[in-house]
Amino acid sequence: MHTKILLRPLNFHLRYQHWESQQKQIDFSDLHQCYTSHVFEHKNNNIKFEATKLYAKLHWDVNFNDLEQLAYIIEHFKNTLLKNKYSILKSEERNEVWDKGIKVKVLGIILKADTFYDELGEQTEINYGDIYLEQHIFEEKQSLIIMAKYYLERVNYSFEKLMELLLKG
Repeated sequence: MHTKILLRPLNFHLRYQHWESQQKQIDFSDLHQCYTSHVFEHKNNNIKFEATKLYAKLHWDVNFNDLEQLAYIIEHFKNTLLKNKYSILKSEERNEVWDKGIKVKVLGIILKADTFYDELGEQTEINYGDIYLEQHIFEEKQSLIIMAKYYLERVNYSFEKLMELLLKG
């Protein structure tokens, strides 16, 4: 597996701003509809969701081919988390080979909650755990992975609250 720092093209942020003003609400509406119908109505669609005590993970197989469109969604989620007391722990691009030789390119950002302590040394903030935002690209398909890895020793907000925050837009 080869890993390098994730770098966006020079004019990525200009195109991102255009997407934010023109396309964001449409993309978020599509993700929100798929997520709510899958999780709350238990309908099978292009969302896979799993949750345990250790993590919650959403896997969304997007229905558009533009690689940057999904990158914009991830960029927006990253910016939202940065505004909500998170810091970037890692930003990477890597290639993986899965079972049966499937080659996948992963563009990922890992965010860690900023930790605050009171005068007794107790952690005072409740958050969503470590957040993984990943774009998986394989053949002509791509998918979005949002994963919250929970801190066992702390109280964490639910994944539903995280999705609410991210999709507020």
